[in-house]
Amino acid sequence: MVDLKDFTGGLFDPEGVNFAVPPNGLLTADNLEFLRSGGIRGRRGFTSYITSATAGLTNPIILLWRHYANGTAANSFLAARDNSTTVSLLRDGTGTGGFSTTLITSWTTAQRVYPAFWPQRNSTFLVNGSNGLYRYDGTNLNTVTNAAVNVNGPFITVWKSRLWTSLSTELDRSIYGSNVNDETNFPAGNQLNVSDPQGGNISGLVGFSDALIILKETNLWRFIGDIQFGGQLTRYSDQGCIANQSPALTPYGVIYLARDGVRLTDGLDPEGVELSAPIRPLFVSRSSQAVYTTAVGKWHARKNAYYINLLPSATVGYVCTALHTVQGTLQFAWTRHDSLFMNAAASWDSEADAGQLYTGDNNGMVWEYDTGTTDNATAITTRLQTVSVPFSPDLKVGRAAYVRALVRSEGTLSVGQRYDNATANDTSITLGTTGAIRVQDVRGVVSNQSNHGQFLSLYLTASGSYDFELHVLSTEDSIKPSSRRVWRHD
Repeated sequence: MVDLKDFTGGLFDPEGVNFAVPPNGLLTADNLEFLRSGGIRGRRGFTSYITSATAGLTNPIILLWRHYANGTAANSFLAARDNSTTVSLLRDGTGTGGFSTTLITSWTTAQRVYPAFWPQRNSTFLVNGSNGLYRYDGTNLNTVTNAAVNVNGPFITVWKSRLWTSLSTELDRSIYGSNVNDETNFPAGNQLNVSDPQGGNISGLVGFSDALIILKETNLWRFIGDIQFGGQLTRYSDQGCIANQSPALTPYGVIYLARDGVRLTDGLDPEGVELSAPIRPLFVSRSSQAVYTTAVGKWHARKNAYYINLLPSATVGYVCTALHTVQGTLQFAWTRHDSLFMNAAASWDSEADAGQLYTGDNNGMVWEYDTGTTDNATAITTRLQTVSVPFSPDLKVGRAAYVRALVRSEGTLSVGQRYDNATANDTSITLGTTGAIRVQDVRGVVSNQSNHGQFLSLYLTASGSYDFELHVLSTEDSIKPSSRRVWRHD
């Protein structure tokens, strides 16, 4: 019998291996979100952010960034696009979808732009590994002339009142820190040397808690203390970051993409947490050994979730939610999104904003996620498949006679039965009625009474309503006394 009230195990092994999957694990988890109670709901959609005034914003978007201004100045939204010959930086000063101001048109093509906001300086600093260090103050974009080391990135962060960045000619070994509250001076003595026999280039810089975390392709380093008065630089992990657009700062540490999947590091534990272990075949497939060096990841604070697109040219993405359950535990659970157009992303996380998530795609479009009831006018279908469970402890043959669901919905559900890990539904039944959103405790008879198996999994689909919620999914079963023969009608 299937009797599920908890679905928060999330997605497991998309290649269909069913052993070692917990009872609350799912073999399909498309376009859904988790509830603290254990149930699920359909996700919201996305809509176009760009207005007709910016229809010319075509080419790939390689940066989205929200600049927060102090004082009376307005916040602004920055977008960088790769025009094939150069990179342009544009500004939306009103937050209404019109990137009408061009700040620069001459940055080097095929170079990602990396930003860092420095509140004490009321500025966003930008580097790309080619064109030097730039400062944006909410109105103007200017080159920063540096004394000593002329840093140019491409990685950058603010930590302990210093600006930290790299140098493209020393990308395998060097990080430089500025003087305190001074972006114009990067003394040669303010160097952190992360050279090591494993090689590999730097792939990210993130300040977390009391440590500056330096991600390399082959390993991870941390620096604690003060670079002018003594500090400690340590290589603490061999789980390096292979995709320099994947690191994201979260309340739990830094999430990033390693060679074997998505990992979480706190800057201390050498192993960290392999967040993507339940879906490892997505990253280390039995049929392909693809390494997703161009993957793009982003932390969405409003959803307490990490979004990742392994191939920005594709549309399918994955979401890892940090879920604080009603039992007081913290767990991470995965879902799949049919449509995640993310070559760049920005999260509007200040108190003045509403925690919006915006993405930029390869076609010059900017999208707002977690809004509306459709994916840009395309209906959203929630799909869920439960883990296969035996009809009895001694593996007797059986079949589902009835299916029951406790839902909050305005529409109907389709529930199919899959016996013995079949990939197609034996039959589907419809549960619920259309109308106003309400709680429905619905039960349906399985019309096909002939098929059977030792194991049963349920496959549910709900279309067209992000308000759909599922709290209970169960069956009433018929079991044959012996497992040695197939089900037979007398």
